[in-house]
Amino acid sequence: MLLTAAEDEEWVPKRAEAGLTGWIDCYPKCELKGTLFCGGVDAPRMIEGNAKLQEAY
Repeated sequence: MLLTAAEDEEWVPKRAEAGLTGWIDCYPKCELKGTLFCGGVDAPRMIEGNAKLQEAY
């Protein structure tokens, strides 16, 4: 799961992951393989050049 958000707080990706895992639990063949969070993205093109993009790739 790749997550971007304007907020850069520790709780932001945890809340998103909790919501997704609740859905995943309904499907026995599904599993979350990993997560990557890039906070502080609050404008168009702001993520360009961010190191997290290379990490996601």
